[in-house]
Amino acid sequence: MVILPASAPDLPLLLEILDDAARWLISKGIRQWNSPPSPEACTLVEREIAGGRVFLVRLPGAPEAVATFRVEWAGAPLWPEEKNAGYLYTLALRPNYVGLGLGKSIVHWVDNYFRAVGKEWFRLDCIASNDRLRRWYEELGFRYCSTTIVDAYALALYEKELGPREVRMDSGCATQKW
Repeated sequence: MVILPASAPDLPLLLEILDDAARWLISKGIRQWNSPPSPEACTLVEREIAGGRVFLVRLPGAPEAVATFRVEWAGAPLWPEEKNAGYLYTLALRPNYVGLGLGKSIVHWVDNYFRAVGKEWFRLDCIASNDRLRRWYEELGFRYCSTTIVDAYALALYEKELGPREVRMDSGCATQKW
């Protein structure tokens, strides 16, 4: 897989991936995101792209980007206690790529990215009622911290303490240099 920062021309592609993921989740009874993405979500993604915090994931041979995610360096308003943490948000895969281990590879890449920039903690959240995703995060070593309400959504907060940085940043993936 190849993970690179998104740029302004990628906005329609990113919104398409988010919409594909949202529609698939809704079909499974999970209301993670709106379909189509709200104007506020579009503005947020556009701003985060400009800040270099949105990434696209491509696979060799795939005709299009297969996933996206964004990172943050502060957790407010979700997290009451700030730590030296990186935050993963909006991890979205095209439905055809769910269940192939791609999500796990992306989380592993983000883990190494956070270590490389000196973060000590890895934090993320999900819709509290998404039991399957919550179990998956726990299987990946995240610890449930609490549930919080933001904009009428109950979000389960998870974190993992990061150990020392691994020797290889790419873990077999092509990555940007930092």
